[in-house]
Amino acid sequence: MRRDGDDRDLALLWTVAPEDAVGAGRAVLNVRLEDLRVRIVGVLDRVVFVCLEARVARVTDPVHEIGSSDDHISWYDADMFGRTDELEEIRRKMRRQPVVGLIGPRQIGKTTVARELATRFGGNVSYFDLESPADLRRLGDEATALSDLRGLVVIDEVQRRPDLFPMLRVLADRPRRPASFLVLGSASPHLLKQSSETLAGRVTYHELDGFGLADVGAKNWRKLWLRGGYPRSYLARSDAESFDWRGDLRR
Repeated sequence: MRRDGDDRDLALLWTVAPEDAVGAGRAVLNVRLEDLRVRIVGVLDRVVFVCLEARVARVTDPVHEIGSSDDHISWYDADMFGRTDELEEIRRKMRRQPVVGLIGPRQIGKTTVARELATRFGGNVSYFDLESPADLRRLGDEATALSDLRGLVVIDEVQRRPDLFPMLRVLADRPRRPASFLVLGSASPHLLKQSSETLAGRVTYHELDGFGLADVGAKNWRKLWLRGGYPRSYLARSDAESFDWRGDLRR
């Protein structure tokens, strides 16, 4: 389809010297291509938004919308960000296997999800943070520290004590399963290989991802794309604070 400006652009080519015609033609073409690119991007932008909105409507119940970037949320509630389905999946795995490994990169929210699971457990819960010197001392004799525990036992940063896996195998084989173990750690190949070999048939894994569209809502897809799915990055007070946090994480 020709537009009003097209004839003027073509007429311009006849007013320049022949040796300049190629350059002028390229300039006109570049303008036309840039105009076309802007139009295509605008159409695709709208198509992507509609598709994402439809996808969220299919995969989750209506979610609470997150406020503007000026609103500060110190941390997140699992229900608020659509973690309910993921929590239920982890609970199903805990009922099926005596040991569940919750893995993922640092700061992705493993500890927060584990605490939410502990809150919903409805029984005795014991928590060990292996970055804590006090908890490391409690596990000095792991056989004594773990064998008498009942209910849910959470061991955070388990990669710091890979020697615990043989003991977990013994405890997982007890009749009537007096305790379930939720171990949190990085998704390093070494950790997965060691735990899989030691706890074969007794462990299942759940890899925790960052926030997705089902967690934040389709209307916030631009914010999610800009800040990423790390909870602290997404929930920062401002884009600048989010950028600084991601920089600190990489260092």
